[in-house]
Amino acid sequence: MPKIIDHQAHRQLIVSKACHVFLAHGYSQLGMRQLAKELGVSKSALYHYFASKESLFTACIEYITSEDMAFSPCPSNANHEARLDALLEVIQHIDERFRGELNLVMDFTRGMTAEQIQHNQHMKLVEKKYLDLVAGYVGETNARQAYVILLGSLLGRVLNGNETSWQIIKSWLRPLVE
Repeated sequence: MPKIIDHQAHRQLIVSKACHVFLAHGYSQLGMRQLAKELGVSKSALYHYFASKESLFTACIEYITSEDMAFSPCPSNANHEARLDALLEVIQHIDERFRGELNLVMDFTRGMTAEQIQHNQHMKLVEKKYLDLVAGYVGETNARQAYVILLGSLLGRVLNGNETSWQIIKSWLRPLVE
């Protein structure tokens, strides 16, 4: 009797594992052969699900950002403190893997010009999703400013060994909540 495979579930399993592989090894140093080996699948099986490393990378970006987007924004009638607390919960979740993602972004964009980065579909996708996420907590008007503060805060926490406290970050964001 032939083995019944849920192709969608298997594809998702490959993507979730590939996220960890990209975070561990970067983008530029990986080829489909090494990805297949790291994922424990044959190269032909990997090509069955993904036409290229870039298509697998795109699926990983969508997977990671969808996890973060699963956090529901507070209702617009929630008070400021509740909205700030909810936003910080999302950012604390992101903070757990931010260093690896920062390394991956730096590796992925190495050698690109500013214009190439601005027009890169992956970078545009990530920025739009996170701007929309932040807007759900602080409102559309201040979303870009809050987004930049949050990125700077996450980077600062990497550079200073997590010295910047969540309370300080919260105080920087407080005036931006509509």
